[in-house]
Amino acid sequence: MKIDHPVIVGGGIAGLATAWGLHARGVPVTVIEQAAAFSEIGAGLQLGPNAVKALMALDLWDVVRPIIHSPPEIHVRDAMSGKLIQRIQLGQAFRSLFGADYGVAHRADLHAAILSKVKQSGTIELRTDHRLASITPSPLSTKVEISGLSSIECPLLLAADGIHSAVRSQIFPAAKKINLPYTFFRNLLPVIVDHDDVAMDCVNLWMGRNCHVVHYPVGTTHRLNVVAVASGAMGDEHWSVDSGPNEVERKFADVHDRLKRVVFGAKGWSKWQAGHVANLPLWHQHRVCLIGDAAHGTVPFLAQGGAMALEDAATAKQLYRTRPEWFVDFEIARKARTARLDQQSRSMARTYHLAQPAAAIRNLVMKLLGEKAFLSRLAWIYAFTPEK
Repeated sequence: MKIDHPVIVGGGIAGLATAWGLHARGVPVTVIEQAAAFSEIGAGLQLGPNAVKALMALDLWDVVRPIIHSPPEIHVRDAMSGKLIQRIQLGQAFRSLFGADYGVAHRADLHAAILSKVKQSGTIELRTDHRLASITPSPLSTKVEISGLSSIECPLLLAADGIHSAVRSQIFPAAKKINLPYTFFRNLLPVIVDHDDVAMDCVNLWMGRNCHVVHYPVGTTHRLNVVAVASGAMGDEHWSVDSGPNEVERKFADVHDRLKRVVFGAKGWSKWQAGHVANLPLWHQHRVCLIGDAAHGTVPFLAQGGAMALEDAATAKQLYRTRPEWFVDFEIARKARTARLDQQSRSMARTYHLAQPAAAIRNLVMKLLGEKAFLSRLAWIYAFTPEK
């Protein structure tokens, strides 16, 4: 089957947001998804001002805003002593500084909100049960073979199929996800009433010896999203669901009782191996281009994975048709920024996981820097302002 418009492989946040952005430019799009339904796994994600501005540029903020929780502050704590090191206010002064709010959301809620808009478009075709078998890029078009189905030939293929991208593995076989020595544990817990002066409606970051924990409320029913990260690989790179509480309690046995009361005893942890996509020399081959985590997947230690996908979509909308090979301009516009983010995200893991006496120096520096200087280090991320 030959079609005359772009095909997007992958129906996650990056794929759907990009499809919506191209639709806004009057471009029909076909999105193919290997699963039987369009859905999103995972739990919470943080949406800094850059992500919010990307959503606004995509004209998606109106449908997303109702599912966003706006935490009043970010609290940075020492996981071993339980002490508060730094607090970042996310009110009017923060909005004035960066031009948008800071929000948190359940990943599935964000995906569902974008999907609802996509389904209303009239020009975005959604196809499920389309597992990629092979692709054949050429200078003028790309042929896509779908397992058990007929092939598709299209003028442009955008690969939004995640950090384990099947498209990337075919056009750049050596560019695989690189595992990093950190194991993630994630859970959604009932919201806990504030205790021991820990404000549970805030984003809380606990930094400890060889570990750190982030938690904040998400969803319309306000459940507590918890991500606990321990130094050390899990032995393979695959997801593991329903990891027992004993494993988490062993990994975080030395943290302060304040933190233990948040995470200990919970069941149903999911576990996965940290990894990233190394800085690729190119994101495109002929008329195939990688976007989202397929191009620049990284560890979430700066909480920017979802934001980068939304920035990609907003940039694709802005650049479409500036010239026939607009995806080359897209790559140029996005590559240096995402490479810098990947480098800094991996560096943050080392900062979060320091042991004494280096941890004491880190804590003192954070206190002395103050809120304004702390935010200035993030300004290059939050200052992203796409054109509508």
